Amino acid sequence: MFVLLQREEYYIDLAKKIDRSTNKVYIMVMELEFFHLDYLLNSIINAIHRGVEVILKIDYFSKYFVQGHNIRQHIRNHKENEYIQHIHEVNMNSFKRIEETGGAVIFTKKPKSLSKFYTIFGRNHIKISIVDNYVYFGGMNIAESWINKEDFMLRISNNSRFLSVFLDIFNNFNAKKHDDTYVLDKDSTLLFDSGKIGSSIIYSKAKELIRNARQRITYISQYHPDFSILKILNKNSKRVDIKVITHNREVLLNSTKTKESKAIQTFISRIENILIREKFIPVLHNRLIHAKVLFVDDEHVLIGSHNYTFFGVLFGTNEICLYTKDKEVISLISGWINKSFPENH
Repeated sequence: MFVLLQREEYYIDLAKKIDRSTNKVYIMVMELEFFHLDYLLNSIINAIHRGVEVILKIDYFSKYFVQGHNIRQHIRNHKENEYIQHIHEVNMNSFKRIEETGGAVIFTKKPKSLSKFYTIFGRNHIKISIVDNYVYFGGMNIAESWINKEDFMLRISNNSRFLSVFLDIFNNFNAKKHDDTYVLDKDSTLLFDSGKIGSSIIYSKAKELIRNARQRITYISQYHPDFSILKILNKNSKRVDIKVITHNREVLLNSTKTKESKAIQTFISRIENILIREKFIPVLHNRLIHAKVLFVDDEHVLIGSHNYTFFGVLFGTNEICLYTKDKEVISLISGWINKSFPENH
């Protein structure tokens, strides 16, 4: 029922499923760029020609961000500026082509108040793709620039309950004003954050799992644990084996192009590194990590779009995560961790 797809495996598998689709192709994502992903765009266009219903729900972020660059801000390097503007033009033309062919392209979460000036506020961070009876769910955006980042999507099939819940979230996204939980089966629950500032059932679940850990915690995110989670980790550090896996902070800063994001990340880095070095040393990587995994006692997993920091909660971000004890998912996540981070052993 579950298949774990890493990096470009996801894009290729998604395109193949779209090529065979007969009913629907629904994609919800924060960042969508078809530049150098022509095969995926062609699969979508061909599906529309066959009469398949195609709906793309893309965060407004994709209207003014390209490969980490805010196109509304001047880029000093002339060649780089031309390149970014070219990619943006390709993306906008791709969306137009989809609409002209008969598909729907909907930009969600139009910036309001603070989000007009600070682009990290009020985003839809959810990543879902639904092709007929297949569901893809995880942390991956769709863009060439994400191929080399450590991340994955779960493909779920042959489960009507999973499908109906994800369809409900996709179809009724704008109407969902409150955080919600969906019981999927005896082992699995889907957690939905509605983007209400200061509220996150996913963040609360992450703290609960860390607090109740008995033996092992593996924490994987592009960010170091924040103050609240650090406090719980530090309290458990004497009785629980803790592994924090993230990337070298310089890797993140070098990949971040907006001034406000760089300033925030630099501040977070300085404060958190002071705290972390007192208790435990994180496993740092020179390759960008974008996956979000909380793996506890080899029997509890929390995965999805949430980075497990309060900053996303403070910024009012829509998120989705799966909490599960399903043995098949546990095995897939354990295998992915061992393969992707062998130095973690």
